[in-house]
Amino acid sequence: MTPDNEYSLDLKLFEELTETAEDQRGSHLSAAQIEAYVANQASPEDERLADLHLEACEQCLSAAERAVQAGTWLGQMQSSTTRSARVLQLLTSCGAIQSGFDYVMPSGAHIDRHISLTRLCWSDKTVDPIVEAVDWTLAQRGFDAILTHGWPMAHIARRLVWRFRSRVKTLIESEGHDPLIFSRGVPRGAAVAILTDVTLRGDLVARLRAKVLRAGARVAAELTVVDAREDRNGNQKLLSLCSIPIARSESPIVGPGGELQRRHFNPCSYNLTVRRVESRSPLQLFDRDPHFAQLWERVFVAGAYEHHHVDGSAHHNGFIDTERLLEHPLTGEAIVDDLASLLISQTERPPDVLVVPRRHRGRLVGMRLRETIYRTTNVMPAMVTVGIRRGRAHLPESSRRLLEGQSVVVCDSAAGHGETLDVLCDMARVAGAASVGAAIVISRLKESCEEAFRARLDGKFWRLYYFPTPSFMVSQSDPSACPYCAVKAAIATTAARLGLPALRALADSFDTGGGDRAHDQFVQPRVRPESGEDFLRRCERRMAGGVTLHALCTAMNDGMAPLELPEVQDASIAPAKRAAMLESLPAGALKWSGRWLERSVQDCLAPASPHQVWLAAANLLAREGRMDWIDHLTGQLGRSGNHRLPTHFWGWLVFDTVTYLSANPGHIAEVRSKMERIAAKTDSTVRGGVKQVLEAIEKVEVGC
Repeated sequence: MTPDNEYSLDLKLFEELTETAEDQRGSHLSAAQIEAYVANQASPEDERLADLHLEACEQCLSAAERAVQAGTWLGQMQSSTTRSARVLQLLTSCGAIQSGFDYVMPSGAHIDRHISLTRLCWSDKTVDPIVEAVDWTLAQRGFDAILTHGWPMAHIARRLVWRFRSRVKTLIESEGHDPLIFSRGVPRGAAVAILTDVTLRGDLVARLRAKVLRAGARVAAELTVVDAREDRNGNQKLLSLCSIPIARSESPIVGPGGELQRRHFNPCSYNLTVRRVESRSPLQLFDRDPHFAQLWERVFVAGAYEHHHVDGSAHHNGFIDTERLLEHPLTGEAIVDDLASLLISQTERPPDVLVVPRRHRGRLVGMRLRETIYRTTNVMPAMVTVGIRRGRAHLPESSRRLLEGQSVVVCDSAAGHGETLDVLCDMARVAGAASVGAAIVISRLKESCEEAFRARLDGKFWRLYYFPTPSFMVSQSDPSACPYCAVKAAIATTAARLGLPALRALADSFDTGGGDRAHDQFVQPRVRPESGEDFLRRCERRMAGGVTLHALCTAMNDGMAPLELPEVQDASIAPAKRAAMLESLPAGALKWSGRWLERSVQDCLAPASPHQVWLAAANLLAREGRMDWIDHLTGQLGRSGNHRLPTHFWGWLVFDTVTYLSANPGHIAEVRSKMERIAAKTDSTVRGGVKQVLEAIEKVEVGC
């Protein structure tokens, strides 16, 4: 059946609101209207009209920003001493200041006290005063971009923009430790405010500052919530909301009773954990995690995975196509049934209203979930479709009244950074919903972010599957934020600069979609695999890479466990798929997993390894900034059938060599000597490729 009571903001109402705002432009907003707007005291209708007016009127927008900076309604937050005391009180009351363990940071440092800003995000009552304090502290700073580190600061920054800094156009999230991962590039010429949670020495702030400056932007402000530096003379420009003394040591922290139990801060999940030493592998997760196995069985049936997917400005390095999953006849109904069962089993009654974002995947989830709830409980929830523009939900009054006093569940196909969920849940709460929950098919949120949503929603947060891979926002002028696009651009630049045939062919393969990395989007209907082994034998190479990336991200988020890949030595799996498993791993994966993954990679460099697998292992080492693959090249080239080298074999080796030597020019002579010895031992079928590597080395040396 087709639901008939779906609500959304129609074009006619939007035009009426716009015309009303245009009529008001001549008279401007009054001082009382501006004060009510910036203090969040305006009625929903007045707030919507003010939004439209401020977009068109620079004079009123400037007046609103001056009112925000004056902050007359903050009262107790006016004094810096009072603000600091208030922030400390908030951190203490929500349990953010933790002690009693030996806390190990990603840098290896040990500290005696941990500040968990994730706990602030468990409630609007604790996070909103921090947002106000950040805005007050930055009152005299003008900026149009914000760079944050960690999802709690990104959450604070989004609320800062929604409430006080509407002229900020760019939010950039960084995460991880080594390497830092950025959600998007820093716009050239931007004025950037850097926001961090805790500063122990200032190394992180310095790295973020360097990122801004390298992008051709300027740093307008640097702010940390907690300043724990012993020496504050190094960076006197760093602003802070409060100071908390934290003892830092390179050796374990010792308490009165001896050494304390360790807790490691996981920069991936952004929480504390007891570090696991047992490795993870794709087949192990197939056997032990039923949700992992079920997700990939359904992805296999629907053919719903891409190595690199572009959706507008959002780029995904590892993308599960929820739209294809939901529309496929063998997977769509089963997925929605499972999500509905999860929701219904954990609530006293079905929701009254489903709220979905105005995009096809969100509407698809909402309509099918609504039908399933009706089929199961004989209750038909209403469905409200909401548009989001510039971080604000736009909801007509008729739909707003529909939410008042009702049980509301926000639905979506996937959650990446949590912005859409946060906006829609906040909108439902402000509209007077009796209860608000969230249900999604696939979550890419950090574990601690999911915990915060559960706390804010009184436990009403449900997700079917967990696929914790990051997404990136990419501008046409700067593809560097997306790792795949960054490599593609680097290969094209290197090929144009050096002009070598192997490099030009490799660059052309990315543009045409040919070569080893091409994949067919269409998948014939097929039955689900019977096991993990069956999956790897029957799946496409892109899915073999996807399941490996999922295994790595799951291991990193689950106790910082290492990844191991015994599957790459399994001769029953096609070499192309084993190569794809190694190709899917991002830079830093080898360093993270240590000896477990190192052993798997070194085994792939043996002379008996298939050429594709050997090349993928060499590329992985190159992504880690290593050149030791060259010591195994002679053995690989000496194998019988070496004239059947993979397409672009030499293109990749030339690129890897150039990249390494450009970063390490002091090693040019050593690498050249090794390649010359290799050239002397090889026959004419491969000597042309070795010659191109040597020619590339000469050109790098001249460039240096």
